[in-house]
Amino acid sequence: KDITPTDKEPVRGLLIQPSKRLLHLVKLTLPYSMPLPNSSDNALTPTPSSVRAHAFVALGKFCLRNEALAKENLNILARELDQDSNTDPSVMSNCLMVMGDLCVRYTNLVDKYLVFMAGCLQAGEKKLNDGNSRSRLSITFGRSMGEYSMVKKNAILLLSSLLLQDYVKWRGLFVHRFLAAVADDDEEVSC
Repeated sequence: KDITPTDKEPVRGLLIQPSKRLLHLVKLTLPYSMPLPNSSDNALTPTPSSVRAHAFVALGKFCLRNEALAKENLNILARELDQDSNTDPSVMSNCLMVMGDLCVRYTNLVDKYLVFMAGCLQAGEKKLNDGNSRSRLSITFGRSMGEYSMVKKNAILLLSSLLLQDYVKWRGLFVHRFLAAVADDDEEVSC
């Protein structure tokens, strides 16, 4: 198909769906590890966080163009926002932004995943309070204390915007998450 822009149609090709092969390749880069090419023993190699973060953005762009694809992949995006997962902050932040875009486009589909999005307001705190992890004092001096700050800041900005535009409503645990963010240790997050 000809997708060259013209004066009459400046965004030609916008509605062309990605091929199934391209979608499959993007989905292969989502897990924490992927198979090594040409490996007979099914050996796995860790997927770099930067690759995973970009793959979630690409998947999100595909989902914005296809409601059935969005419905099929919302669980995958929400799983990355779960506090029990060991998700890298960049992946978590990108998944949060994708879910925010999907909330604007398909509000009814994303509404039930608002709990996961609101959970990003306390991202990383479960790791701080876990008895099996390092003590809170050692985390203060390490990278871990602030590595989820960007996720929290993005969550506040995104959820505030969605609230102001009436895509989501104040209710239940959502209010409590916002109030807990006001008492966050990170001054930028609490402000």
